[in-house]
Amino acid sequence: MNEKISTIYCNALTVLQNCQCEFMIGGGYAVVHYTGVPRATKDLDIFCRPQEYPKILKCFADNGYRTELTDSRWLVLARQGKPHPFHLLEIEVDEVPDTFERLPIK
Repeated sequence: MNEKISTIYCNALTVLQNCQCEFMIGGGYAVVHYTGVPRATKDLDIFCRPQEYPKILKCFADNGYRTELTDSRWLVLARQGKPHPFHLLEIEVDEVPDTFERLPIK
């Protein structure tokens, strides 16, 4: 991953941490983390509980991101700067309530 993309994702994760909401990183980055197998990806997949996404969207909007609610049952988007495939954060709303409880704590 190049430095610019790394900075974009680090900034997004900082926004999420400061938001004080529960979230999980999924998609390609989770695959790499848990398997060690490199996987090309062009977005950062974030999973959250249904009740958390409005607060998360507000946090991103308050930090200069453009947000879009595409389907409140599963997907909201956050973008920063000019449209670019690597600037996309997919925030997926998890309808399975026990997913967070089943996660291993590290």
